Amino acid sequence: MNKLYNHWINHKNVNDKYKEIMRNMSQDEIDVFFNEKLIQMGTAGYRAKIGPGNHNLNEFTYAQLTIGYAKYLITKYKNFPNQLSILIVHDNRKNGDLYTRICANILKQYGIKVILNNNNELLPTPIASYLIPKLGCVGCINITASHNPKEYNGFKCYDHTGCQLLPDDSNMIIQNMPDSYEILDIDIDSTDTGFEYIKEKHIDDYFADVKKRLLRSNVSENNRIKLVYSAMHGTASNYMSKFLNSMGYECYDVLEQNYPDSNFTNTPICNPEDPKSLLKAIELADSKNINIVFASDPDADRLAIGIKKNGEWVFLNGNQAGIIETHYRLMMLNDDTREKIVISTYISNNLIDRMVLNQGYVIRTATGFKWVGDQINNLDFNKQVYVNGFEEAIGALPTDLNRDKDSFQTALLMLEILNYYYDKGYDYIDILENEIYPKYGHWYGNTTSLVIDGLDWKEKAEKMLNKLMVFNKQYVLERQVINVIYNDAGSCLEIYFKNDSWVKFRLSGTEPKFKIYLNLYLDNDSNDVDYNISKQLQAEAENIVQYFKEFLFQ
Repeated sequence: MNKLYNHWINHKNVNDKYKEIMRNMSQDEIDVFFNEKLIQMGTAGYRAKIGPGNHNLNEFTYAQLTIGYAKYLITKYKNFPNQLSILIVHDNRKNGDLYTRICANILKQYGIKVILNNNNELLPTPIASYLIPKLGCVGCINITASHNPKEYNGFKCYDHTGCQLLPDDSNMIIQNMPDSYEILDIDIDSTDTGFEYIKEKHIDDYFADVKKRLLRSNVSENNRIKLVYSAMHGTASNYMSKFLNSMGYECYDVLEQNYPDSNFTNTPICNPEDPKSLLKAIELADSKNINIVFASDPDADRLAIGIKKNGEWVFLNGNQAGIIETHYRLMMLNDDTREKIVISTYISNNLIDRMVLNQGYVIRTATGFKWVGDQINNLDFNKQVYVNGFEEAIGALPTDLNRDKDSFQTALLMLEILNYYYDKGYDYIDILENEIYPKYGHWYGNTTSLVIDGLDWKEKAEKMLNKLMVFNKQYVLERQVINVIYNDAGSCLEIYFKNDSWVKFRLSGTEPKFKIYLNLYLDNDSNDVDYNISKQLQAEAENIVQYFKEFLFQ
């Protein structure tokens, strides 16, 4: 018998809707959702499905998390001279506005001033990160599940710099939470009085600062670059196209996806890493003879990019986009004599190390953009210049304007790059094939996500990782294995081949997925411009992924 489940289903403060859901739960669901073990923060805060239970997200667990955050703040900033202020924002997900008010009222009870977006409207993650220090806040609660399926929501916390909290601080939130029995007796207050609000000027200031940081070339008066954009029903619906059009580009909205909608009615897949999420954007682009599509995820921190190449649509992965961004930024910062710094994760490509050689170096971090933001905070800007920060999962921050991934900065930079290469007639693939690979090595990299079914997906994924721990083959197809190690800092299993190539494996920190990351160079490389080399490496990558699928599931 599950004691916690019985406490919830018999409690007067648990509504009938939740109790009906609970009655229809299987025993496995009960044991997962009503579990006396403390929750654990993932790579970007806590994400879970909306529903009853202390391991789901609901009115009670949002109050529980916020109490933990309030107590953490009071301890952390006990010598702070002024009243503590916290920004609370949300994306388009179900109940985001309600959960925002609940969190706000909890903080208010602890004497903490709360700032919300005007009318408690949605706000993109990068703007929230930017505004935290601008508004004098000591932190932020961001109610978002980013690109997770629509059944999810999340709780993501930031520090006074606009950086996501690191594990030591996040764990203090967990340790300060009331237990999962007590939370049903918390006074849940969802009124909307006694708060301050972001002004329109604050958001205008963000976009003005993006322009100042990124713009290095003029856009043609003839609007020669056109694109199609989808906000996937998310927070950028009212911002991205307006911003890009103001910069002189001609941006066409996917109208049926560019309005906030918690049901994601016209966007069944809201993860822009999946090319299927861009189908409506492609339809519109084809109808208008446009060769570029952009899409951001619901909280607008990541940007997907597709281009039409030789009659076929090609989608840049995060490594390819990060390489192009880094290449261009290094060119533009060439006259800066400070040490050039690129920040990326252990599972991202190592071509960038070759690019920055003799100019600076790459700082490697664990997965999760909190680590990138933290490293930016540690830079000595008198001696070092920040070039770019990115993850392989199409998330980038091209400047130090804020401390989280930023689709607006990324979109403007990637369009500026196209504008720079316009007279050469280069698209993104041409830049890689004609300028970057011949100079630094013919490279290919990708990420494969294996979806793990069942509530016990983590146990299954950990068994897969354990199986790879004892991998002792001398060759993977034609690639000679040099070393097999577990990277504690990156929480990933790494298999190294000759010639700087590797394959890495890890569990997702936000979804039930086991991930395979590939980084391949051509053996006996040359400086030739040859588009077939990339196709050759891509085919080899697919074969290597298949090899490991068979190894894991045999």
